[in-house]
Amino acid sequence: RESTDEEKKRAAEEATERERFPLYVACSCNPPVDVVEALLDASPETVRRGNDYGITPLHVACLKGASQGVVQLLIESGGKEMCAARNNEGHTPLHCACYGGASENVVRLLIDCGGRKEACWEKDNDGNTPLQCACNNKASEEIIRVLVENSDDAISGIKENPHPLFSAAEKYPSSAKAIARLVKKDKTIVNL
Repeated sequence: RESTDEEKKRAAEEATERERFPLYVACSCNPPVDVVEALLDASPETVRRGNDYGITPLHVACLKGASQGVVQLLIESGGKEMCAARNNEGHTPLHCACYGGASENVVRLLIDCGGRKEACWEKDNDGNTPLQCACNNKASEEIIRVLVENSDDAISGIKENPHPLFSAAEKYPSSAKAIARLVKKDKTIVNL
């Protein structure tokens, strides 16, 4: 027998003891777009639902390296304001993408939907910007380049935590390009 829409909705909204519901679980497993579409069709409101830690499906998709198509679908379904949603640690989806090794296209999409340079300025509860998260987690040179190009003065505004230059030098000892991009963007950082 085929499931009714009500049965599909109930199944899509059922959560585990840690508030992990099917859309959240699917987004943590790098799903194909059609799986996310089916879950959203069954229960569209789950796109905005966070777990006990405030982590939404968009946060987890970005953290786990979901495709650009999945991230785009989540943003379209939940609205661009989803890009500014913070979990309990103050991470936006862009922070999560920088921690999780998302693709350059996903990072660009989050920056574009999240308010361009404002998205790059956002600090988590520890005072880290997405650029710092990227440098601290061995993000690709392309990700660092995209963040630097979109950061404007965010680099020179970092005072509380280790400067991205130091993080890049520590994580990329052989990557002069990543460090050179940071220095070219803000020459004052060499005088810290």
